[in-house]
Order: sequence, then structure tokens, then C-alpha cells
Amino acid sequence: MALYNVTGDYDFLVKIVCKSIALYTVFIEKTLRKIPCITQIKTSITLREVYDSKRVPLSAYL
Repeated sequence: MALYNVTGDYDFLVKIVCKSIALYTVFIEKTLRKIPCITQIKTSITLREVYDSKRVPLSAYL
């Protein structure tokens, strides 16, 4: 899980990785929905990973 503070329509983005939609639903219902300050939950599901790297190729910008 990762938590990001973001700008725009929402204050936070939570990245959750689950084995199934059913397990995701259980996580939402048993944890996030029980936190009083969380008033709205929006879900997006990743279809596939296109690219993942922690490295930024700075030489291309120098």
C-alpha cells in the first residue's frame, strides 16, 4: 500500500494491491469505511502496467 497527498478534487490517493476484487472490497469495508474522516471513496482499477521504474533518465534533460 502507498499513500500520496495530492492536489485537485481529492486530498489523498491510496494505492492498494489485492489478489482479487473481493479482497479489495473486504479491505475497503473493514478498514477505510470505518475511519470517520473518510467521507468519500473513489476506485480506479489498473488494467495493465505500461512502465515502472524508480530511475529518472536525467541525462536526457541535461
